[in-house]
Amino acid sequence: MKLKLLPQKGAIIAVGISCLPMSSCVTPSTGNLVKQGHMTSDLEKKVLMETGVSGAAIGVISGAATGAAAGVLAEGIGSVIQGRQFNSENAKRNATVGAVAGGVTGGVIGYQQGVKQGEQLVSAAMSRDNVNNLLKGARAYNSGLRSYNAGLRTRITAAKKEPDATKRKTTYVSLEREAKSQLNNANDRIAERNKAIGNVKWDGDQRQEYKSTIEPLTAQRDSLKKQVDTLARLRTEGVY
Repeated sequence: MKLKLLPQKGAIIAVGISCLPMSSCVTPSTGNLVKQGHMTSDLEKKVLMETGVSGAAIGVISGAATGAAAGVLAEGIGSVIQGRQFNSENAKRNATVGAVAGGVTGGVIGYQQGVKQGEQLVSAAMSRDNVNNLLKGARAYNSGLRSYNAGLRTRITAAKKEPDATKRKTTYVSLEREAKSQLNNANDRIAERNKAIGNVKWDGDQRQEYKSTIEPLTAQRDSLKKQVDTLARLRTEGVY
């Protein structure tokens, strides 16, 4: 009477595959590629393909080895329970079957694990790119608003020198409308940055670095508000 140990062998194979280290599914070339480049759809596909293939290869090798070992172990346990001698031929046959089954199962599970690891790598890279874009965009906007404020002061000064009263008032109205739009945008940016401080996943000192862009933005917003008030006064009071 032969002892059927396929469920036990399957369990051993599954345990062996599940113990594969996730990081082993990421090849050095893929890791370097993600670190050095901006995440794009093409790079994402490349990462998922490479990590999937890498995971499948690891799964096949580990699964086959685990399955073979499980086959031999099954014969050993069976011989003890049945009170008979260890049969090397049965052990070899079980090892072959176990290696094939383990390799197939390991390849499938390894591929799935590899793709999952790749998705985590892509997600981390996108998060990194998002943070870098936030910092870059914040600095660029601050610089742009500072330049706008300086240019607005120059345009107000030039408008005051316009000899025609009607043209002066028209210019004030136009500048005020434009400046109010910029002011509203600045207020929105401040609110967005304060919200991002708590919602975005930051690394290291990036949170503080991003937070430090709010104070100069607020100062430029306040300066812009004063110019809007000045334009409103010039428009309504007719102070030329």
